[in-house]
Parts: sequence; C-alpha cells; structure tokens
Amino acid sequence: MNNIKLCSGFGAKHTSKNRPLDTAVWDEIKAMVDCPQNVEKSNSQWVICSTFLSRQAKAQEADGEYWMLWADIDKYPPAISELAKTIEVILKGRCFEVYTTKSATIDVPKSRILIPLGRPLRPQEWQLCQQVLNDELESYFICPDRCNEEAARLFYLPNKGEHYETKSNRTGPYFDPLEAFSDAIAAKQDVIKAKELAIAESIHNSQMRRSERLAQGFKSPIDAFNASYIVQEVLLQAGYDQRGDLYRHPYSESGSFSASVKGQRVHSLSSADPLYTEGGGVGAHDAFSAFTVLCHNGDTNSAIKDACNYWLNGWNEEKAMNGNLEGFEIMPAPASTDQGQTVIEMSPPRYDLRPPVIKIPFKLTSIGELLKQPPTLKWLIKGYLPPEGLGFINGDPATGKSLLALDWFCHIACGIPWRGNPVKQGGVVIIAGEGHFGLRRRLKAWDIHNNIDLSDKPIVVSDVGASLTDKQSVEAVTEAIEGFVEEHGQLSLIIIDTLHRNLGAADENSSEDMAVYFNNLDALRAKYECLIMTVHHSGHGDKSRARGSSSIRAAIDIEYQISKSNDVSEVSCQKMKDAAKPKKFAFEPKEIDLPWLHDTGENETSVVIVEAETSSGQGKKLSPQHQVVFEALCRLTAEANVELNADPIKIANDAWRDQSFIKMTHDNDDSKRKAFKRAKDALIEFGYVDVENDEYWIEVLSLSPQAVGVFNKISGELSSNAIMGVGQTGH
Repeated sequence: MNNIKLCSGFGAKHTSKNRPLDTAVWDEIKAMVDCPQNVEKSNSQWVICSTFLSRQAKAQEADGEYWMLWADIDKYPPAISELAKTIEVILKGRCFEVYTTKSATIDVPKSRILIPLGRPLRPQEWQLCQQVLNDELESYFICPDRCNEEAARLFYLPNKGEHYETKSNRTGPYFDPLEAFSDAIAAKQDVIKAKELAIAESIHNSQMRRSERLAQGFKSPIDAFNASYIVQEVLLQAGYDQRGDLYRHPYSESGSFSASVKGQRVHSLSSADPLYTEGGGVGAHDAFSAFTVLCHNGDTNSAIKDACNYWLNGWNEEKAMNGNLEGFEIMPAPASTDQGQTVIEMSPPRYDLRPPVIKIPFKLTSIGELLKQPPTLKWLIKGYLPPEGLGFINGDPATGKSLLALDWFCHIACGIPWRGNPVKQGGVVIIAGEGHFGLRRRLKAWDIHNNIDLSDKPIVVSDVGASLTDKQSVEAVTEAIEGFVEEHGQLSLIIIDTLHRNLGAADENSSEDMAVYFNNLDALRAKYECLIMTVHHSGHGDKSRARGSSSIRAAIDIEYQISKSNDVSEVSCQKMKDAAKPKKFAFEPKEIDLPWLHDTGENETSVVIVEAETSSGQGKKLSPQHQVVFEALCRLTAEANVELNADPIKIANDAWRDQSFIKMTHDNDDSKRKAFKRAKDALIEFGYVDVENDEYWIEVLSLSPQAVGVFNKISGELSSNAIMGVGQTGH
C-alpha cells in the first residue's frame, strides 16, 4: 500500500484536459496529515482512491483499482477524539487517519476519514464497501456524506484552517473490507439483484401485454403510450445505466445513480439530470413525459410523431398530429407472436441525450459609443451607496454591521435623507440568514425612533437564509424577488446578512466557491440593476479586510470596514470603485423601548444607531515600535519621489515588512513578523495608513503632528518631498 500511486491533482479544475493528472502515495498522505498544506481550496491537493488516472466516473467504473475507503463527516460532526474511537471499533484496530477539514471550527469539527486497504478492490466491490462503511457510521449516529460512494468522487488532502486536529492508528494492519464486511456486502448484492430481476420481469410483462392493452382503444397516443410502456423501458432505451432500482443519466459527470421510480413515475435528485424534479413525486415524470423530455427535449408534437412511428405499432400518426388528440380510437394490428401471445415490437431510433449547446451572446461596442457622456450617476445614498454594484460591510461580531445595513435600507425604502445626504427611494429585499426574530425588534425600534411607519414601505425579509452558490436555491430566490418586483416595482437594494449564513456548503476561503457566489449575485444585479450588499466578518488576522478568500475585494465594487472602541463604531470605506471614497463616519447604539411586553410584564427593548464623533488619528501617539514601522513606510514612499497630492503612493506589504525588519531589534524573524503586524494594524486603526489589495499608503491629511514630523525627517534625509502641515514652515 505504501508505494501504490493514487490518482491526484490540485484544485477542482485540474483535469487531464488541461494538464496531466498527478499521483500521491500513502506515505505522502500520512506526512501531510502531520504537516498539512495551508492554501486556498482552488490550489489544494486532492486524491481519488483509485490508481487509474481519470476523473470520469464511467472510466473509473470500468478500469479503476481502489486502495482506500474514505468518508466526510460534515453534518453534526462529533469531536474528533470520539470519532476516532468509533473508527477503532468499526475497523477492529486497523490503520486509519482522521483529520479536520479546512472549514472546521472548534464548535463544528468537520472531519475526514481515510482507511488504507491491504488489497485492491474492483470498482463495484469498492462502491459496496463504501456503502457498508457509511451504514456502519450511521449505526453509531454519525452522518457521513454519501457522495463518497461515487466512483470518481475526489477528496481534499489535509489543508490547515482555523481549527486543525488529527487522530491516527499507524500500528495496526491494513483493513480488508471484503472480509470484514462480507455479510453486509452479500446482503446488498442480493437486494440489488432482486430489484433488477423485478424490474426485468415488469418490463417483460409489459411487453407481453402491450398488444392487449392497445387493443382496448385509446383516445390519444399519450394514453396509449403510458398504457403500453413502463417508465423503466424509456430510461433504458434512452441510455440510462441501472443499479438495482436506481438509474443514472448517460452523461452524468458525478456518476451518481440519482433517478428512481415510484408509482410508475420517475424523479431525479440530480439537477444535472433532465428529469430533475427536486425530489419527491410532485412533478415526477410518467413514461410519456420522460420520453418527451429525454428524447425530444420537451417537444410534445415531436414525441407524439416518434411514438406513432416507432413505439405504437399501427397508430395513425396523421390523425394523432391533426391538432386534436381526442375523439378517435385506433386498434393497432399485432406485429408478432411469442408463445401464443401477441407482442408489439419496439424499434425506436437512438437518442442523443447530450445537453444542447447554449450560445452565449458576445457583443463589441465601438469606441465612439464608449466616449459618449455617460448618464449622471444617481446615488442611492449620495457619496456612500451607488445605484448598482456588489458591496461588502465587514466587521467583527457586535460592531454594528447589521444595524448599519438596516439604517441604510430603511432610509432607502422611505426615501428620506441619510445624515443630510440625498437618498433615492426604492424597494429593498433582505435575505436574512438568521430569520425574523431579532430583525423585527430592530425594525420596530427604527420605526419608533424615526417616527415613520414602516408597515407600508417596500421592504421584504426572507424567512430563512439561502444557499447562494446553489443553482436551485438561486432560482428560488429569483422567483421570490420577481414576485416582489411585480408588486412593488423598482428594486434598489438587496441585503445579504450574513455571507456565512447564505453560502450553503461552499467555503468562503475558496476563490472557486466565491466565484460562484459572485457570479450568481452579478446575475441578480444585472437582472434588476440594483445594489447588492453582503454583511460579513473581518479577517481573523487582518482586520482591514473581509474574512475568507483574498479574491473577495477584487470581485466587489464597494467595501466598508467597521471597527469598535467602547460603544462607538467607526466606519471607513476601503473601496469605492467608480467614485471618491467618503470620509470616515461613526455611530453608537441607542436603546429604544418597544410597545411589546416580556412575559415578566416589562417592555421589550432594541437598539438603533445614532451619529457619533469619530476618533481622530491626530490624537494617537506613535510608540517606538509603531514609529519604526511607520518610518519604513515613509522611507519607501519618499523614495518613490512622487508629489504627495497625486494618486496615493502604494507600497506592497512584503516591501514594507522587509524595510521594517532592517531597524527591528527582535531575536528572530517570527517575532519581527508579529511585531510588524501589530504596528501595521495600529497605524491603520489610527487612520494614518490605508490599504487595498495588500497595498498600503499614507493618509496625509489624517497624520498627527508627530507623524508629520516623522515623515518630514525621512524626506529630509532623502532630500525628497516634505509634507507642508502641522508645525511645518514653507520656504
């Protein structure tokens, strides 16, 4: 096992089409458990448990050789120590590795189980063993993700996140699931065989009775088709693969058997399947409906014509296609005889179920059109919120992110000035990840404080959060918004509160997952020509940016950052794509009594935000460590020798850090890095330094006299530009 080369790659987009697939051996995997990678998911290494180098499910099912079992525990994960104890019992002391995944937290320790095998498994054996492993875990009330039963399903190797923990057994022998799970595997094989035999018998009986049923006479070929064929016949003729009573679309990329038949109707749980019906029997397809969807892309007339020609021997096609499918009866003639019973032969053509190619419009615009004067920018809130785009409001917990969003959207829905700035009135949709409970109190408090009745204003709130990286969830959101627009007219603002609560199973640290999120939001923005603001948390280390993927800032047009000291929250604009950034502003909470009573008989309360004074960086004194780091940025800025009233002179983080290290006296580089970060964060908080895309510049107008003196000293040493400011005399 140690030297078996398993199929591997880097990032979800790595396929053999763009570059050769890689390999990974068990010893490398164990080493990575001990010393995990620490990269974005888009660059993270993954493995498929087979030695066959392919990401295609059907290829793996044909040629795969599997040397490992695995499982993901994302739903209600137990502590990793408890999970390891359960694995020890299931495997009876055999080798395994367990580690927490990139998105794990202390409270939700999502984890992954890897089980090396002592001998290889054929694809069908491996899939049965995966099913039994999942059954075993569920018997201990552990909920594995059953996607691991798909032949080409990959998993990511250890990638260190906020919380990383491991448990291993490296002393026992390798596991042999064919021996350990033999009884359970045999039982599953018997069930699959019994289901397949039952379906084969149903199809045979359907064929035997087909002529008899047609001889009864039907008023439409659709009725005749459904009486003559069972839906399983259509699926098999259309090229679906069968496993027991489950079916798989012939062009399935995941390889999952997601379609099933109940009550002579088929439904599929896979959104990639043309028969997808979101589960359950509602909207599921009977035989003719499946035939129409699969073989004729939903064209009923085409399906009727084909059915008459090839499936319903003797049916009068001309009469069926005359536009009136009722009012006539046709008695088809028998086609052949089998053991004394009349059989209708089926000789339909082959069907190509590949999805149609969708042409994406691509338009070129002349430079003359581009140079025409654009329409005047009509702000939602002048200087603060543009009429269209994607934005973020970032901050630590309890800094007032949601309160600021609420204050903004209430002013917009009412069309009243915000802090003296004109506001364009419009409809507002709030996608509330935490539901109505706290929000209704805050809205009532705003209503009372501003003496404005919000009950008739164009504001709607979702009952639950939405998975905005999931196609079906986004479609449901769009449908709900469409209803709002039909009733209220113009939609101006969508608030998503918070990113974490509306991201579904996606990972905010993955640039790939966030690209899906932003693509879906951008489609909503374009459709409704509105502004979409997402409420999110600050980074764990760098408080000047959003938590998660570094791609977030690049993908948005507006970004506000909230910090809090005592009860005052300060808001600074980190990005305003097509206009000047507004000045920093501040707010503080004010408690409001509500006209609702607790069960104790006392009034309930909530809060609104009111204006507060911003703290001025000019009152902040630089410590010796702050000064060393600030001097380094001043030196790099002065060396650029550019007029300070021009665009900001931006310095890369690495260059600033390396320059700072020169004057630092710490014992080692790790200590220097920590000190540099503390000083950098303080300078940003003081307002002396601003940042965008990991580039930093000096905010000249915010400097204290001490900071001005530091800059002028460095500039003098380099004979460069000095700041004409506080305590400075010009000559």
